[in-house]
Amino acid sequence: MKKLGKMINVFCLFGLLGMTNGHAFLFPASAATAYNLSSPIPSEASLSHVIQGRQSYSGQHIMWRDNEGQINIINSFGGADVAGNEKAYIHYINTFTGTHALVEGGACSFGRQGKMAYDPIHNKFYWSGEYCNRTLGGSFNEFDPVTMTNTVIATGVGQWWTALSMVMGADNKIYFIPMDADGQGSHVFSYDPAIGASSWTDYGVFYGPSNGISPGLYVDSQYIYVAWQQNIAPNNYHLMIHSIGSGSWSEHDFGDGLSATGLRFFIERNTGKWYLNRTTSSGTTNYWPENGGANFISGGVLSANAAEEWVAKWNCAVTMGYGDYSVFNTAYDYDMNWDYAMPNPGNTESKVYYGPHSSWNYPDSGFSTSTLDYTGPWYDLAVNTVVPHSGESEFYGIGESITDYNYGNETKDYVYMRNLPSVYHSMKVPASASPLNTEEVYISGYANQFWRWNPSEPWSTSNPKALSFPEHMNYRVFADYDAEGKIWLGGNMCGATAGCVDYGSVAWYDPETEQKGEMFQGVWTGGNPPATGNGIKYTNLAMSNNRTKVVVSSNDGKLTVINALTKTIEGTYNLGKKAFMVEVDNDRVLGITKDGDPSQAFLFRPSTRTMITSPQAIGVSGQTFGSADGSSARRVFKLEKGPDGYAWLFVDKKIYRVHPTTLAFEHIATDSGDSNKLIWAENKKDLLLYGRVSPSVFSNLLTPSIEYLFADLNNDDSVNATDFNIFKLDFQKLAASLTNPKSDIDGDGQATVKDVGIMMSNWNN
Repeated sequence: MKKLGKMINVFCLFGLLGMTNGHAFLFPASAATAYNLSSPIPSEASLSHVIQGRQSYSGQHIMWRDNEGQINIINSFGGADVAGNEKAYIHYINTFTGTHALVEGGACSFGRQGKMAYDPIHNKFYWSGEYCNRTLGGSFNEFDPVTMTNTVIATGVGQWWTALSMVMGADNKIYFIPMDADGQGSHVFSYDPAIGASSWTDYGVFYGPSNGISPGLYVDSQYIYVAWQQNIAPNNYHLMIHSIGSGSWSEHDFGDGLSATGLRFFIERNTGKWYLNRTTSSGTTNYWPENGGANFISGGVLSANAAEEWVAKWNCAVTMGYGDYSVFNTAYDYDMNWDYAMPNPGNTESKVYYGPHSSWNYPDSGFSTSTLDYTGPWYDLAVNTVVPHSGESEFYGIGESITDYNYGNETKDYVYMRNLPSVYHSMKVPASASPLNTEEVYISGYANQFWRWNPSEPWSTSNPKALSFPEHMNYRVFADYDAEGKIWLGGNMCGATAGCVDYGSVAWYDPETEQKGEMFQGVWTGGNPPATGNGIKYTNLAMSNNRTKVVVSSNDGKLTVINALTKTIEGTYNLGKKAFMVEVDNDRVLGITKDGDPSQAFLFRPSTRTMITSPQAIGVSGQTFGSADGSSARRVFKLEKGPDGYAWLFVDKKIYRVHPTTLAFEHIATDSGDSNKLIWAENKKDLLLYGRVSPSVFSNLLTPSIEYLFADLNNDDSVNATDFNIFKLDFQKLAASLTNPKSDIDGDGQATVKDVGIMMSNWNN
């Protein structure tokens, strides 16, 4: 049965009459400030080693068939830290012999599909990393499965870093396109496995200074062909050609005067020949890349091989992690599970399960196991989000993994150490608000990830539980819960993906019934080029009116009010800007805009969809929420309501609180670290800063009022229904007869209506 928000049914906070001994208590409509700013402001304390481990990415699960027909497997972790200190580690397995080893690789994490190549002539595997350190550059690596060693052939210090494409040419050389690091454009490099490092050749910039977007690369015995999309308007495609050994880059003229909106290499089904598929305003045409040009195919071609067919035919390496499961196990009739491939300080084993797909019945049967021990080094990892929970000074730190961290003594327990998605946001739903009477944590991340976790239950294949929604949104960035305990989730499709017409979504999920839905499906639309749809993107949502309404901001400047209980749109208000919001009092939503300079603040009344206070300049300079707008920034823009009733946020590195009525900005402190998000601890006194590697805390930044301390009858740092139920047992009793001596809050010798008033004025459930 639904519980209409235990925030509401606790005497409707605060409209219902509570009856005891024939007396009616009329609860006040709003609470007075129960917490005050401490003076002097306490010092900021850095919190060390909240999450430790190694980096891991979802594309680092690789398989290839060697020249003897044996299946080789790589799972990788590490690399990609900002300082450039980490090296990638390779968990290698020869599935035929069972030989396995942990091998240290070069800098950067293992790249995904299109960024590796297997050479069946010399039985070597080539890879280049992504998510590299831009200053130190990336690396081009040669892995030898016989000696189980890795050699760094080249590094891109100052010139290039992460990989874009890699293929083996018809001349048995490896050709490689990385992303530039010097702003001059992308190069093409070649490497001859028969000669070694001295063969490394730079063919120069194929089109500069713009980087190509996911360039296609094909090399025959005489020429190099690069099909790429420019990353500046109008984002057209180009075919660049260079002869092998000498010459210069030239752009191929197709002779029709049309700009290409698509240009991709495929492999023809019967012949195995590479061909070029070109899209223009006049339609689609196909070409053979040959003799240093592109020759029109008049009769058309058979459809390209399904990926698993040509992967198996041409012994290419395949990588799993971005929806390629069928390719991964169909190509070679092989399967694996890497849930425990990632070691951590709490469990140093890297464990991979593998076996033929035809007999795969993991976790019960049909597989072998590779277990290798990794003991370090360990690195401090980013704390992307924190969830304060019970206790004086505890929170869950969430990033690559989850730890239960006590910042009072800087100790931690490893809660969950399996690769999480790129985490953007987390939210705790207290048991009192859940229809299941269970405290749960929801975690959102890339790509299209949303997880439901019950911290009181053991980790399993269903805890955390991955949730999917009708619309695919890569950037699920923010969530909150309503009066019935339903979850409301905002996100966008493309983020920073170049050439993608972005659009957004607001989804809902009922944890009791498992039902889910989307509010703007078919209304907010987008798509890939050619551009379609209206490109309306989600910006932010805020719960209001005792969590019965959802206020949604979108990039078209509208505030949309949704009835959370009926899941219907009540109407809109044309703000003309996108905003980030939080409810500061019932039916009073405070918002901060990011469009234009300076930012503006406003107060909005959702029930009538009207402004209480129209947008006004915030009166301070700097980047609100600590950074400029963009796909990354959208993950961190969040106002936080403090126990003092103010809205809190970053402006550059400075921490401000915003008065809930006057909208005046008050500078409180300046962060000495690198955080960009903040949240209040469970004790309502400590402010936690996070979002990078080293979180910090301002302990006792707020101080409870004397009245508040007296009204907290059970000393749990909250004044709520529990305290009121204690008080009801003592109502109208004299001090000498009280069950709990604190029920005489004002100290006048009796528990009376005056004490109820004090309790209600400090209510902060």
